[in-house]
This record gives sequence, structure tokens and C-alpha cells, in this order.
Amino acid sequence: MKIKNRRGFAAGIITFLLGMASIIFYVISKEQRFFISSILLIVFSLTNLNNAFTKKGILEELEDTADERDLYLTMRTSHVLLKITNYVLCTFTFLFLIAYSAWKASSFLIISMTLCAVTVFIFIAFLCINIYFEKNE
Repeated sequence: MKIKNRRGFAAGIITFLLGMASIIFYVISKEQRFFISSILLIVFSLTNLNNAFTKKGILEELEDTADERDLYLTMRTSHVLLKITNYVLCTFTFLFLIAYSAWKASSFLIISMTLCAVTVFIFIAFLCINIYFEKNE
């Protein structure tokens, strides 16, 4: 069998693993919510895996029909969106740090640390993806 939809295949595998983890938690704790979530996750994973082998994904269809101009516009749009996201995350990180220093509410510090962690994750992921594409293309 050939995988026609890579995204559906990945989503199917991930939801299947989460379903198995939920079954393990159900066996350990005997709570009804883990049983219900495991059934839902396994059904969702079977649906995704079925779509992965039978239907072509939207990303694969776009790759077949996209020309150079569309790829360039998509690349530029993604680049500008990433810049905007970084500026917004950094701005809100510092705003919540200032709010924490003014009112000493620990929730502001937690929000600021979360936003900072997201910013660092985006930077590291961007760096790793850039290194990967430099070596493979």
C-alpha cells in the first residue's frame, strides 16, 4: 500500500499512540474518562489512516499544481508571518514581565515564561529546519 496523504498518516500514528497511552492510563486508574478518550482517539486514528491510504492530501495536490510564482509567494508570506509572530511574542513577553514587576502577580510571570519558551522553541526549530534544508537542498 502506498501512502497518499503523509499528513493524515502522521496524524493517524500520533493519535493511535495517544489512544494506547490513554488505554494504559485507564488500566492503571480505572477512570471512565480515559476509556472514552481512548475509544475516540482510536476511531480518529483509524479514520486518519484510512484517509492516508485512500485519499490524496491537500498538500500533495498543491505540490502537483503549484508553479514557481505560487511557491515564491507562499515563501514570502510564511517569512513575513514568522517575523510578525516573533515580534508579537517578544512584545507580550516583555509586557507581562513589566506587569509582573508592577503588580507582583505570579500569573504574569507564568504567562511571560510560557511566551518566552514558545519564542525559544520557534528559534530552535527555525535553526534546525534551516540547517536541514542547507544540507539536503
